[in-house]
Amino acid sequence: MTEKSTNETAQRIIWLIKVRFFVIFSILVIVLSAHLLGMQFQFFPIYLLLGFAFLYNLLFYYLGVSSPYYITTNFYNYLRIFTDLLITTIMVHFSGGVDSPFHILYFIDLATTALFFGSPMGILMSGHAIIFYSANNLLEALQIIPHYQIAILPNVVYSDPGYFTLKSFSLFFIALALIYTMSYLSLKIHEKQEEIEKLSNDKINFMNMVAHELRSPLTSIQEYISLALEGLTGPLTQDQTKALTIIQKQSRRINNLVNDLLDLAHIETKMQNFQTYNISISKIIEKSIAEVYPQFEANNLAFEKHIAENLPNISGNEEALLEVLINILSNSIKFSNPGGKIILSAEQIENKIYISVKDEGIGVEPGDLDHLFEKFYRTSNKEGAKRKGTGLGMALSKSIIEKHGGRMWAESEGRGKGAIFIFTLPIT
Repeated sequence: MTEKSTNETAQRIIWLIKVRFFVIFSILVIVLSAHLLGMQFQFFPIYLLLGFAFLYNLLFYYLGVSSPYYITTNFYNYLRIFTDLLITTIMVHFSGGVDSPFHILYFIDLATTALFFGSPMGILMSGHAIIFYSANNLLEALQIIPHYQIAILPNVVYSDPGYFTLKSFSLFFIALALIYTMSYLSLKIHEKQEEIEKLSNDKINFMNMVAHELRSPLTSIQEYISLALEGLTGPLTQDQTKALTIIQKQSRRINNLVNDLLDLAHIETKMQNFQTYNISISKIIEKSIAEVYPQFEANNLAFEKHIAENLPNISGNEEALLEVLINILSNSIKFSNPGGKIILSAEQIENKIYISVKDEGIGVEPGDLDHLFEKFYRTSNKEGAKRKGTGLGMALSKSIIEKHGGRMWAESEGRGKGAIFIFTLPIT
């Protein structure tokens, strides 16, 4: 299993554990309501079971966050599901046995098992569930263990072999049908994911091919235009010089678009193989500043940084986050006027790191703020339209931040009042 698939599997398992917390809370509300209504129930054992279930799921959650590889192992998942089924069986025993309303918990466990881990694990755990449930019914029928009747239900003949056998077989066939259905859905989802990945790869390959095919003739066109404008191909009239200058400008714009498409294909390829590590965000910030610092001097811009000391490490992709910071800083430089100032700030607020880049440039119209991160969006600000590129860099930057579990947005008071780009990264 690759690191990427390990992380994805770990995230799914952590999500399942969160669902279990919700189920535990829901059962607690139901039992408390029954208690307040004066129903006859074995409340104390059920409260203990819910407390135990909360604690061991909390332990599994901690293992999932601290050691993603460990929780993706078959042993871990077998132990987790086995414990759930065992707790469910004990809860069924104390809440009416064969007539317990909590036997539905078996189906929740088996459905999620088949959906996320496939039919082999689903069949194995359904066998466990049926054995646990049938054994409890049999032991109660033989009066080896006590039967706890729910007061609001009629005194059913729980010791009748035909009755509890029918209930056990019902669980068996419903479990099989459920596992088949969920396994089928899991298979189809997996097939669709593979199709989407293939389409994405085809798109990236097509973009690469088109961009490379356009680059060579564009380079030749630009070279010949430069030769003509320098007078190396003969004298030019004023109208010819004007026309060639326009052609040169537009060919450069197309060339920039081609370069952006190549960058887009390159970054999206990396996003498909996205891997995270324990990294220092402070070091990434310093690297990005060093990368673009010559542009500050070339554009006569002042630069300030306010980086909090001892920023914690985060789980992320260093190369991708470096690309984000370079994009934002370059964007601020592009839209700043000579003599302006750019300020980069980074601080920790609760469990997130906030990073912002503020400039004193041409600003953003309120109607454009929500569209700044859309690919190929053209701003309504005429001055901005003159300087604007394809918008791919900012769109990709937002995608990278969201891939890290963060958020990215822009703020501006309007035209001529500068802008501030902010993004957050979770601390894990």
